[in-house]
Amino acid sequence: MGSLNITCIICSAIFVLWAVLVWIFAGEKYMKWYYRDLAIVKRYDRRKFKIVHVFFLLLAAACVLWVGISDLKHMWIPLCIFFASSFIHHLVIYTACKKKPDSEE
Repeated sequence: MGSLNITCIICSAIFVLWAVLVWIFAGEKYMKWYYRDLAIVKRYDRRKFKIVHVFFLLLAAACVLWVGISDLKHMWIPLCIFFASSFIHHLVIYTACKKKPDSEE
């Protein structure tokens, strides 16, 4: 087993551990840290944020693991999926995770 395979397995395990920790412990402080460039964190739904964030962390773990087990000729496929999912992750977090405005206000 090469050093690239071992590194990819370790990175994939870190992504999975990060996803588990976000699923169990992520709260207002984590969201404030994640949305640190936005002024109002209260506009975002924590439940939706956790679901989307954990899904994309697990997808990143799968892509990194796929890079580790693929040969050099086909390594571009998981890398393209990883970069595309990173872009989509940002779009979904900042659009779909917003709370719906109350009609009573």
